[in-house]
Formats: sequence, structure tokens, C-alpha cells
Amino acid sequence: MKNLCRAVIAIAAVIGVYCGCCRILTLKSEDGIKQMQSYYLQKENTVDALLLGSSHIYCDINTGILWDEYGISAFDLGGAEQPYWNSYYFLKEALKTQTPGVIVLDITIPGIRSVDLQPEVWSVTNLYGMKWNKNRLEATKVSTLDKKFEMILNPMNVMHTRYDELKKDDFVDENRSIDYKGFDYRETVVPFETRDMSDVTETMPMTEKEETYFRKIIEYTKEKNIPLLLVSVPFPVYRYEDAQKIYNYEFQIAEEENIAHIDFNKDGYYEKIGLDFQKDLADEFHLNVSGNRKFSTYLGQYLQSTYSLQDHRGDPLYASWDKNAAILRQEVAVHMLNEEQPEGEYLKDLQNDQFITVISLGREAENAEFISKNRDALKSLGVDAENPVSGELLILSGGKALYASSDEEQRQFMDLDDMKLLLVREGGPEDGKTKFFVNEEEHLLNSDGVKILVYDRQLKKIVNEAEF
Repeated sequence: MKNLCRAVIAIAAVIGVYCGCCRILTLKSEDGIKQMQSYYLQKENTVDALLLGSSHIYCDINTGILWDEYGISAFDLGGAEQPYWNSYYFLKEALKTQTPGVIVLDITIPGIRSVDLQPEVWSVTNLYGMKWNKNRLEATKVSTLDKKFEMILNPMNVMHTRYDELKKDDFVDENRSIDYKGFDYRETVVPFETRDMSDVTETMPMTEKEETYFRKIIEYTKEKNIPLLLVSVPFPVYRYEDAQKIYNYEFQIAEEENIAHIDFNKDGYYEKIGLDFQKDLADEFHLNVSGNRKFSTYLGQYLQSTYSLQDHRGDPLYASWDKNAAILRQEVAVHMLNEEQPEGEYLKDLQNDQFITVISLGREAENAEFISKNRDALKSLGVDAENPVSGELLILSGGKALYASSDEEQRQFMDLDDMKLLLVREGGPEDGKTKFFVNEEEHLLNSDGVKILVYDRQLKKIVNEAEF
């Protein structure tokens, strides 16, 4: 009996170490892995809109906007260039715990990457977020060649070389959370021609494997009696030869199966949404911050009116969607703060209740012009711009000065909620050192002119440094 107990303990220890190593070494990817891992954490039957498909889903449909504007509890459960066989098994996993009011499926990948097997780098992002069960095994089989199945089935075969690139996020994965709803926006602006595809009416079939799993998704949603909406999201389709013909073929199947569908690249939808591809695209695939806001607003209104989705705002059961929306709002605010812009506009963007702003005014000779030009904006932040003091250090938040002093030697500590702030000046403002610590992380504020540091209380990190 003792030997049996020792054996059981040893086996359990080996399994525990293996699982721990897998969790640490597995990519913390927002291309499918984090989406599925966080989906498992959602409270049962709280996801009203399940959004499935490729990165067009999790880069273009802002779950925070769907919540803020319509109270829709949506989740972007997508994966990188996700083929229909992975969408099918994602769907089967998803419906184990949720009964959404609508399922939205992105149909664009067959027109962009029509392949029956993904490269390994993408296939693992569509597999490794899933729990170990029959769906994961079957998804791995259909995603790999026979010789690759056993290798990819064991994550250590693929991820073991990551040991020398591990970071804090590999041990403390903040996005693996009930508050994360899968959205991962793109910030860049890349201009393209805006070209409606209504003039393309021909059809072209997708591959046999793609069509098989496309039809399986349709059949499964019918079996579960959940409405399915097929969408071709806005992007420069004209850059891909025959893509629109394949989408026409998919929508032809939808009509035969009596499945709702919208081609957002035809019939004047760009104008209806207000999209301008000169400003609203991050790259040739994805919408950017302004583009996903427009698209999400339009789609949310359609989903709410068509499927009678309930507005859950104010319901404590859905508090995680409040948190998700708040985080996304701050991420966009930080993005705007870090954009190149005139100093007056920059100072206006600092008027955010979630920002704690530290300002070092430097010597009077260097800061006088800056203060004179921006007196009103500085006042709104909590700076006494009428009586600026040479070498003054300030901590500001919500339009108020939490601390202000021009002493040569300073030490100010603040314990605000879950963050600890420490401001230290050693020596004078001209030749000394000024340090600002956020939860023991050090930042220097030395500057002859005006130096600004911005800490975001929602995102819990320094989000901006500026010098004038």
C-alpha cells in the first residue's frame, strides 16, 4: 500500500510539473489561445452574442462598444486565420457552457487563405487554448497531417524552446481573465482605396474540406436552435483575386439553408457604416481604432434590433463586461495620448479621471513659454498656472493637485487603492535627481524643461512620458 501511495504521488507530481510547464511555456497569444482560455472563465449562460472566426472578428468587433452602446454581452472567440474546422470545434466547446441569442461567423478566410492545412505557427493558436478533451483531439487531427499529429498534440514538442524568452506575462497572465472578452484592436493607419464589390456576381467554390466544415457549423447551430449570422467584414477584398467570388458562393449556400447573411463589402455598406479606407484601416486585413468603432456601432445596432438581445447594463451578473469596456476605453485613451499631436491637444487628453499625472516644471526660464501657451489646459489639470514655481513637482488627478512642492529635497509617498506612489528628489532641480516610483518601479523625471509622466489606474502602468 505504501508503494502504491508513493507511485500515485510520483505520478501526480510528474503530471503537475508537466501541466505547470505547459501553462508557462505556452504562447500567451491573443490570436486564439487567450480567447479560448478566457472564454472558459465566463459565467454560464452570460454570453448573448458569440462571435466566431478569424482575426477579423477579434480585431474588428469591439466588445466594449457593443456593451457601452447596447448592453450586449459579446465575446470574440476567434483564432488566427481560423479555418472552418477550428471554428467548428470552437463552437462545440463554446456551447457547452453558453446558449447565446445569436452566433456571428466570419466567412472571409477561404477567400484570403484557402488552404486545407494551416502553418504550424497558426494552427497551434487555434488549438492550444482548448481544454484537453475530445474536441481538442479531433480538432488537432483535422488540423494536422498524420506525422504531425503526435508532435503538435503535445505542446512541449512545440513550446519547449521558449524557456529563454519567458517574461512576466508567462507567469502572471493578466489577460487570462473573466474580464477579457477576446478583442485585440490594431492601432496603425494604412490607407487603401475604398471599392464596393457589388459588381462581382460570379461564384467560385471553396475547397471540399472548407465546405464540409462550413456546412457542419450550419447544421450544428440548427441542431442547437441558435440563430446564425454569416458576415463578410469590411476590408479591401479587391486585393485578393477571386475572394469575392468565393464569398458569393458561401452566401449562396446560406440562402439555400435559409441562414441570415450580410456582405459588408457590397450594397453600399461602407457608406452606411461611415467607413473610409483612407483612415479606418490598420492594414490590408483589419480595421483600426476608428474603423472598429464605426463597424461595431453599426453591427451592435443590427444585432440588438434583429435578435432582441437584452440590455444587461447595470446587472451585477454581467459586471465583467463593465470592466472589459472600461479597460478598452482606457486603452483607446492611451492610444490617443501617445499619438503625435500639438501640446495643447496632448494636455487636454490628460484630463482623464483614470490618469495620475506627474509634472516636473523644471527651471522657470524653460517652462515660462510652455505655461503661457497652455495656461487653460494646465489649469484644468490642477496646475496653478498663474503662479508657476521654478522646479515645482506636482502629482495631479481628476483636475486636482494631490501634491505640489518646489523644495530641493523632497519625498512624498501616497498609497492609492492598489498602487503605491513615491516621489523622491535628491539635490536641487538643476543638478539633482528626481525619481518617481510606481509600485517600486523606478522612472526618472530629470529635465531642464517640462517633464510629464502618466500612470493609468485602470491599466495599472505608466502609459506615457513626454518632455517639452
